[in-house]
Amino acid sequence: MSTHDVADLAEESDHVAVLTAGAVRFTGTTADFLAHAPADAPPARLAEAAFGSLAPHVG
Repeated sequence: MSTHDVADLAEESDHVAVLTAGAVRFTGTTADFLAHAPADAPPARLAEAAFGSLAPHVG
């Protein structure tokens, strides 16, 4: 699956790869991906926060 909508990621996937500007920024389990979210991230926005910490210049 390829998506720009990371909101349902944890429910849909068990492995995540983050690709930005032609480079792989992360590859691993969904749990490891979500662990990149800041501690104060709202639970409903963990995937979005994790993506933001891995690819801060995107968006």
